[in-house]
Amino acid sequence: MLNNNQNHFAPQNDDTQTDTTQNSVQDDTIWDVVKVDIQNAFNELPHDQIRQALENSAISLQDRRYIFNHLQSRWADDIPRVTQGVSTGDVISQKLFLACVDPILFELDEKGYRAVMYADNLTVLHKRGEYHQTVELLANMFRKIGLVINKDKCEGTDPSSGNTTGVIEFLGQNIGINSEPIAVQIQKQLQTRIKALQKYDIPKFYQYLIFKQCIIPSANYGPFLEASITETQLADAKDKYDYIDIMLAEAMEEILESDLPTKDLLDVMLLSKDDGGLDLITPGAYFDLMIQNRDMAFQDPTKVNKETRDFFSKNRHEFINSKQYPTNVKSEVKLGHCLDNFYQITNKGFQYLVDMKFNKKQKYVSKM
Repeated sequence: MLNNNQNHFAPQNDDTQTDTTQNSVQDDTIWDVVKVDIQNAFNELPHDQIRQALENSAISLQDRRYIFNHLQSRWADDIPRVTQGVSTGDVISQKLFLACVDPILFELDEKGYRAVMYADNLTVLHKRGEYHQTVELLANMFRKIGLVINKDKCEGTDPSSGNTTGVIEFLGQNIGINSEPIAVQIQKQLQTRIKALQKYDIPKFYQYLIFKQCIIPSANYGPFLEASITETQLADAKDKYDYIDIMLAEAMEEILESDLPTKDLLDVMLLSKDDGGLDLITPGAYFDLMIQNRDMAFQDPTKVNKETRDFFSKNRHEFINSKQYPTNVKSEVKLGHCLDNFYQITNKGFQYLVDMKFNKKQKYVSKM
């Protein structure tokens, strides 16, 4: 059983910004974050450490032999037997690395630190003024498992780290007292992702799938992570998330080639599939609901994914039915169901479904 702070295989990855804020407000202590640079983490992990980790976990001898055969399979036959390193492209090797690092995370917990790790990306929360002490402690801990910490490449929000901005970046998120609001960070990242999607000439159906499965999820749960936002800041934050909704609707407009007004198209995105919509979640529309229930984001990360799903399954139907949708938004054509029931649709077929949804049937009527 891996430490809860190991998030590489968690059902829903714990957000470092959330963890930092949540821990910072628990008492009057000033907390800072250090981002740790592990030198060649995967390539230099000694196999002896893996063997010891497997023995400590009571893994059977047969399974251990299988695992070490797997480790050796990444090397060519004419290369001498290697004694260190795991690959980075398979699940087994990743878990072996995490199993070796796991004791360090438990020890950090016991010493009063808070660590968040994703693969070989590690940040540690420490008290203000203890940056160098923390880096030295981490260097000693990782040295015991045969890995080296590049002290000069570590970054921190503590003033003593030499960072004048008080902000570091971890997994695409800016962390620190002076960091930009989460909504602003999401806007910038969203703009980059939408431009990347529009840059390539890929079928419309796949554009829709990428947009739905990758781009929208990167933005839609932002309000859950607004841990430190105050009542006086709610209106400004709501405006920022409403703008994110508009960004998403305008991007969807490009994909669907729809001539609906942007706000009406946003309603189509929110509307349930049974009513002809796409049944999507956007942060502006669900802002109030998420803010009222943001405590869910600070629970055990192994439980958040299920509880978040349960929460929305109970509340979304009521939310959708409470809105008054224009008559041109609802239709008998169940576009969301249609698009979700295909693995592949040509551009022509995709456009036909969209045109049927938005009452453009005349395009397909044969001229007499």
